Amino acid sequence: MNRTLFTDRGGAQKRVADVWLMFTAGTAGAIPTDLTYAEFISSVVLDSAGVITVHLQDTYIDVIEIDGTITQASASVSTASRVVPAPTTNVGSATDPKVVINMLASDDGLVTDMAVGDIFRLHLALVH
Repeated sequence: MNRTLFTDRGGAQKRVADVWLMFTAGTAGAIPTDLTYAEFISSVVLDSAGVITVHLQDTYIDVIEIDGTITQASASVSTASRVVPAPTTNVGSATDPKVVINMLASDDGLVTDMAVGDIFRLHLALVH
């Protein structure tokens, strides 16, 4: 890792990196090319309906926390409103460290896209 990481965590957690992502969804939940905020992230891809893969710049040892929110532009139970990590997350990969996120609708809990104007926020606490 060739970057300096700043954290306000206590001494027992000084090897924890906080990684942040924020963007506003475009048409049909599309991820914009210009992200509002992306710290230590190489790219963000909408792999399929309701599935986002966050490719990290560096390899990490493990995930401590994945915390995400979706603020809907217009309240809807049928578009994405919850963020759930997928089991295919692999931050330890030497070639493609990534976190995979499923976005779920609140009416049926199925994976679905965000609506235009929805704001996606993600915080990762990763051990490096």
